[in-house]
Amino acid sequence: MERDRHTTLLARFDASDDIQPDYERDGMGAAGRNYDASVPGRVGGGIEIDVPGAQINLRAHGNMRPDRGTIQFWVRSKPGQNIWRDGRRHCFFSAAAVRRDLEVWKTSDNRLRLSWAGRHWKGDGEVVGTLDFPVSELEAETWHHLLFSWDDRKGRLWLALDGRLRSLAVGKPLEVKRFHILFLGASYYGGVGREGLDPGVVLQTAAARFDELKISDVTVQEMLALRGRETHLPEKAAVRVTDAVCRHLNFISRLQVDGAWSAILYAWPHLLPGETSYRTYFHPGLDHFMELAHGRNGTPGAGRLFLYAYQVLGDQRYLEVARKAGEWLLSAQQPEGYWVNHYDRHTGGRPTPRREVLTSHRRTVHRDFPTFQDGRQSQAALFMARLYLVTLEERWLEGFRRSADFILKAQNPNGSWGYTYNLKEGRSENRNQDPHGAEFDNGNQRNQLRVMQVAHHLTGLDRYRDAIVRNGDWHLAAQLGPPTYGWALAYDGRNQPVWSRVYHPPGLSPGSSASACENLFFLYDLTGDRKYLEPVARYLQWEKSALVEVNVAGERVSMRGQLVDHRSGRPIAVDLKNWKTYFLDTPQDRAAFLKTGSAVWANPDQVSEEDFPWSAFMKRPDGPRLEPQLAKRLGGSRPGPVRLARAQLAESVSQSVSEELEKILAQQNESGVWPVLDTRPGAQGSYNIGAYFPLVESRVYELLSLLERSKILSGEIQHEIWSFPSLIGEREHDLRHRNWMVER
Repeated sequence: MERDRHTTLLARFDASDDIQPDYERDGMGAAGRNYDASVPGRVGGGIEIDVPGAQINLRAHGNMRPDRGTIQFWVRSKPGQNIWRDGRRHCFFSAAAVRRDLEVWKTSDNRLRLSWAGRHWKGDGEVVGTLDFPVSELEAETWHHLLFSWDDRKGRLWLALDGRLRSLAVGKPLEVKRFHILFLGASYYGGVGREGLDPGVVLQTAAARFDELKISDVTVQEMLALRGRETHLPEKAAVRVTDAVCRHLNFISRLQVDGAWSAILYAWPHLLPGETSYRTYFHPGLDHFMELAHGRNGTPGAGRLFLYAYQVLGDQRYLEVARKAGEWLLSAQQPEGYWVNHYDRHTGGRPTPRREVLTSHRRTVHRDFPTFQDGRQSQAALFMARLYLVTLEERWLEGFRRSADFILKAQNPNGSWGYTYNLKEGRSENRNQDPHGAEFDNGNQRNQLRVMQVAHHLTGLDRYRDAIVRNGDWHLAAQLGPPTYGWALAYDGRNQPVWSRVYHPPGLSPGSSASACENLFFLYDLTGDRKYLEPVARYLQWEKSALVEVNVAGERVSMRGQLVDHRSGRPIAVDLKNWKTYFLDTPQDRAAFLKTGSAVWANPDQVSEEDFPWSAFMKRPDGPRLEPQLAKRLGGSRPGPVRLARAQLAESVSQSVSEELEKILAQQNESGVWPVLDTRPGAQGSYNIGAYFPLVESRVYELLSLLERSKILSGEIQHEIWSFPSLIGEREHDLRHRNWMVER
C-alpha cells in the first residue's frame, strides 16, 4: 500500500523491533504489548497478535475522521491454526468513539462481522448496523485483504473481503462525535461485556498476522469515484502540501491555552510571546496578559485559519481548535458586543479586560476601551460569522450580531469610525481623544465596512447597508481640497486633518488615500453611483505631479512621499525630537533629515542622501495599480463578484505549483513554522530580537487554498470560489465561498 493525499495513517510493520507507523497524521505514535514484530508479512515484515492481552493501539483522534473514512489491512491465520473455521471469536479491529463504537471480528459461527453499536456497559447497547461475510472456506495460509468504510451523514457502511464489497444503508446518521482510540488485533472492551468481565473474550486474541494497515479520510465509494479524476495537483505534491499544513497546525494548536493564544507572534526558538518583532515588545507583561488581535494575527485570526483548515481537510481536530477559540471569544465579548485588545490571563472563568490607564504628555489610553484598529473588532466578528456558516449554530450568529450592532452604534454621526470608543462618554474618538474623530490607519474604515456588508448579507437588515452608504458619503466629505485631493490619516469631528501617532502629523497620507480609493470603488460596485468615482480621479491626477526621483536598491525610481503636506503637496518627514518638518523633494532637506535622530535608526552607516534607500520614507505611486480599475468603471463597467470557472481554477493550481510551492515548502522548518527576521530598514539594529514567526502564517493559507482548489476540481468538496473586485480581497480565503454582494 502506498500513501496518497487521503492517507491519515500508514503502517507497514517492516521493522522487526518497532511498530511505529510509517506515516501518522496525528503524530503521537503507537503503543501495545505482547505482539511479535519479527514475523514475515505479506510484503516485508508483519506483526503477529496471538498471546493473551496482545494488541497494538493508537490515538484514533486525528487518524480516523469521524464523519467518514476507510480502513484496510492484510490478515492471515497464525501458522498452524485456522481462525476462519475454529468456532471461536477473533477480534481484528476496534475503535471507540464518544457515543458509538466500530468493531470488526470473526464470530463464533465463522462469519466476518462489521458492527457499529452503542456501549453495553453504558446501558446503550443499540446496534446501529452490521455487515458480515461467511469465512469458513477461506484458506488459512493465504493473506486476505480486509476493508471497511463508513459515512456518518449518509448513514452508510461498507465491508469488503478480498475485493468482494457489501454495503448497508442504516437509514439514519451514525452519530459519530469523535473517535478516541483504535486497537489492532484486540477489542476495546478488553473482555468487558453485559455481565461484567468475560474471560472468553479477553483470552481470545486475533491469533493472526497483520500487514500494511492504512487509514484514509474518504469512503471506499469516494475512492472508486476519484480514480482517474484530474486534480491538476500531482499526488506527491499534494502529500507534501498536506504534510506541511498539518505539521504547522499541529504545532500552533499546542500553543493554545484555554482556547486563546497569548500573543500575535512568538520568538524562535524559545517561543516567548511578543506584541511585535521589536525587542522592547518581548516584555515580561505578556506572562500576565494576552493580546487579542493585530490584523490577521491573534486568537480570532488563528481561529479562522483552523476553521478554514477543517473546511479543506475535513479533520475534526481543527474544528475543535476553532470551536475552543470561538468559545473563548464569546466569553470575552462584553455585553455591549465589543472586545478589548488586552485581557488578564486566568486559569479559568470569564476573561477580564485589562483595566489599565496609560498617560503621556499627549493623551490617555484606557486598556479596557474597545479599539477598531488592526481588526480588533472585525476579526472576531468575522470569525463568529464563519463559525455560524460552517456549523449553523445560532450562538455564533448571535455573537456576530452583537458585534455588528456595537460597530454600528460606534459609527460617528458623519459616517466614519474612530480609533477607539470612549465608554465613559459614549462616543468614538481618534487617538488624541478628539470627539467623533476618525482614522484610516490599519484598515479602520475598511474593516468595519466588511463587517457591515457581511451583517447585511446574513440578516437582510437595511440598517447595516445604510451604515455602508453613510461611510461612503463621509469619504466624499473628508477628501482634502486642492492641490492634493487626497485623504489624511486622522481627522477631528469637523473633518480637519490632525495628528495621529507621534510620527503621523496632520496632512495627506498616500496610504490612507489608496485605502479611501479602494473603499470608494466598493461603494460604486455596490450602488452604481458614479459620485464615488470622481474623488478617485482627482486624487490620481494629483499623484502624477507629486513624484520625486530617489534611490531605491541602487537605482533611481520615481516615488511619492509617505507623508505629504496637504497645503503644498510636497513630501515631508518630521524630526520627532524638535518637531521640525523637512521637505523631501530637495536634496538639501533630504540630507539634513538623514542626520536627525528620527532618521538615524534607518541610516546607521550615515550614507549620503544620494545613496540612501528611500523606501523607508517614500513609496511607489498607487496610480499604476488603481488607474486601470478606475478606467474600467468610468467606461461603464460595474464590476461584481465572479465565480471562478473550472478552467480558471485549474490554471491557478498549475501556476501555484510551478511558481511558489517549492520555495514555500523548502523554507518550513522541522517544527512546522517559518521563522523570519525583520527586514524593515533599521530592524537589523539594536531593536530586533532575532528570528520570530507570526501566529497566523499567510503561507499556510496559500497551501490550504491550493488543496481546496484541487479538491474542487476532483469533486471532493463542493465549495464555490468567488473573486471580488473590491473590499473582500484576495487574501480573505475563508470569505470567498459565497457572493457577499448577492443582494444587489
